[in-house]
Amino acid sequence: VMHVMYKFKISDVIKNVLPMIASSLVMGVAGCILKQVSEHVLWQITSVIICIILYFVVLLGCFPKLRREILGTRYIKRLLKKKKENECSPVE
Repeated sequence: VMHVMYKFKISDVIKNVLPMIASSLVMGVAGCILKQVSEHVLWQITSVIICIILYFVVLLGCFPKLRREILGTRYIKRLLKKKKENECSPVE
């Protein structure tokens, strides 16, 4: 439908979504493995946090173009600048 109406190339759409799909697959496999460890609520919460971290590690670590896009946004640049200023300022 999008190809006919908007002239989007299917290959471009898949290429743009591929990093998120790959990260999601890795996170899903890790989640299935972590789920088998325990059914305790605290472990489930910890597993979700591990999966979130793993998703972003794979996304930012394996796809440099996407990393530059995400870390190049104005909001992230502003956060990194504030953090750097706080580290450099002398503490009294």
